[in-house]
Amino acid sequence: MIPGLVLVSLALLVAAILIAVAAPVWWPVRRPWRLSCPRDGRDARVQVDGGAEVRAELFGGARRIARCSLWPVRACGDACLDTPAAARRLLRRGEPLPPTADRNTILVPLDGTSASEAVLPAARDLARAREWRMRLLRVVPQVKATHDDSGYVVVYVDQEAASGESAARDYLRRVQGTLGGVEVDMVVRFGEPAAEILSEAEAHDVALIAMATRRRAWPLRSVSARVARDAWVPVVRTMYGAAA
Repeated sequence: MIPGLVLVSLALLVAAILIAVAAPVWWPVRRPWRLSCPRDGRDARVQVDGGAEVRAELFGGARRIARCSLWPVRACGDACLDTPAAARRLLRRGEPLPPTADRNTILVPLDGTSASEAVLPAARDLARAREWRMRLLRVVPQVKATHDDSGYVVVYVDQEAASGESAARDYLRRVQGTLGGVEVDMVVRFGEPAAEILSEAEAHDVALIAMATRRRAWPLRSVSARVARDAWVPVVRTMYGAAA
């Protein structure tokens, strides 16, 4: 009994020490930074990878930037991390991205149902008024191989993925045909909807996201609510299935 209590006490002590060391490291990077890009001097918004920052402090290793408003991080490296504290500032939640003429696309996520298309009239009208493009996004769940009762593979992952992507593109082409007068791009991604929408929204030309939203009872959170919370661009929402 006593050795067990000793082990528990040691574990709690170690956890308390780790928290005491990690908290001061994580706290300054919990929100995005706004700074002058070390590559070309443009105003940029970056998000430091808090987990990597804590690991580097505790165990050594590389620090890294998780998100950047100007381009994929790999194109620039992590030079932003060397920016002096006096030359950057923490951003408030909801603060807009630095303006740039390149942002001229409305990202419109659709789930393959007519109810999710309720946002299309508003997105189309906004695109026409501002002479912007629309990018239709369909997120398809990750696929798995299909096996028969004997355990043999009947449908392989690449076949299932190709079939899912083909069906998604057929759907997006049908929707595209209803959006006369607007230039339209189509994108199919595989994965968890909110995460993939946010990843696509990181594209340098996305000015805002327009999507339909479902009513969800607390504590459940709809995909659109998660996107609105974490997106770096404005999110325009209409009710799911609402009449145009």
